[in-house]
Amino acid sequence: MQNQQQLQQQLQLQLQQQQQQLQQQQLQQQQQFQQQQQQQQQQQLQQQHVLQQQQQQDWRSTLPTEERLLLIRRLSESLKALSPTITDPKILELAKTFENVTYQRSPNKVLVMLK
Repeated sequence: MQNQQQLQQQLQLQLQQQQQQLQQQQLQQQQQFQQQQQQQQQQQLQQQHVLQQQQQQDWRSTLPTEERLLLIRRLSESLKALSPTITDPKILELAKTFENVTYQRSPNKVLVMLK
């Protein structure tokens, strides 16, 4: 009788240990899964960041010279209307400088054309 009780206790103890081990394994698996998900999210964010940087850099190569010249001409005309006493070469120089600075500093084409 006492042996049976001891055996039952041992079996219960073993069962508890197995359950604890199983829970630990499940917890480890969950943690690994979460880590994998976090790594994937980080990779996706990094890829998106690289893609955005490339797109921001590439927009300049897609802007035709004609559009830049048109913007310089519009700037020159506006400056001439605002300051008729300034000489044409000076107005052209100011318009070119403004366009170039805007072109270099703008993160995208839309902002260049709006300024």
